[in-house]
Amino acid sequence: MQIGKIISHFKGWNLLNTQYPEQLEEIRKTISQIKEEDFLRERFPSRREISLRDFEHGFLEALKQKEWDGDVVIRYGQDKVQHIDGAKGNVGISLALGKRDFLISDLFVKFPLIVKTGQISLVVVLLFMKSVRRPLRCVSFEDIEEILTGLSPLPLQYPFVVLGLGQPEEGEQIRELTTDVDLYLEKRLGYSLDELLILKEQENFEFKRQLPGGRDISYEIGAFANTPGGGLILIGVEDSGEVVGVELSRADEMKLRIINSIRDLCDPCPEVDFQLFRLSGSREKAILILDVAELREKPCTVSGKVYLRVDSSARMAKSQEIRNMILR
Repeated sequence: MQIGKIISHFKGWNLLNTQYPEQLEEIRKTISQIKEEDFLRERFPSRREISLRDFEHGFLEALKQKEWDGDVVIRYGQDKVQHIDGAKGNVGISLALGKRDFLISDLFVKFPLIVKTGQISLVVVLLFMKSVRRPLRCVSFEDIEEILTGLSPLPLQYPFVVLGLGQPEEGEQIRELTTDVDLYLEKRLGYSLDELLILKEQENFEFKRQLPGGRDISYEIGAFANTPGGGLILIGVEDSGEVVGVELSRADEMKLRIINSIRDLCDPCPEVDFQLFRLSGSREKAILILDVAELREKPCTVSGKVYLRVDSSARMAKSQEIRNMILR
């Protein structure tokens, strides 16, 4: 038996390959030992029907021979514990083969708590695919795939991998749930792109279909520089939340226009970091993100005037607001 399909969240599969290659190789070798019923018969020759618990025990015993710990206790809070089936280093493994609701509860509640402790950095879940004979009452990989891919946005902010075990005809099929732009936005604002589109514009982020003409972009940047925590301008996104993208071929030109504009109009010149993310399925379109840092020595003036972010827009600051900004 081999790994047939993979669901990866927060680049968990890439993390497993690059940072934990030893654990991945040992998981692969243990999986390769499974020959459906033969794997179970070798360990439980007297049983007519193999239970989920029998399979889990047999698989974990095989991992223990490779120096994995079994039934690992994870402590958090005051006198609170969670258990994970096995662990080696910072990789935890779960054979959550029982009822679907239990596994979903683990993914949304148990595993996030475990990862927050720092004892486990990456959770790997093993499930049989529907194409192979499975122990009775065993949840399938496809059951969980349908749930995870149907939730958009997926409100989980930790790396995990779900491995579907079977006999793949075309090698491993990987489905990454988290894009590069999602990872960036999660780290910066705590939300994925889908979540920002639901929230619409807020005090700390703004949508622009295209780069505004004239001096408008400098006013927006100056306002974010005067805002606690700074903010992001996403160019290539409609005010309605529709992602339309900008032409990749024009990205350098837009960056140069923005840099020249803030150098000419802003005092002091705010710090702007440019991030470019291609749209999924497109070679020509991208989202250009302007990440504006909060200015330490405020205020930032634009053409001699001070602007602030209020709710979802920039407006000229009042005298008292400027005094408060300087004294803060």
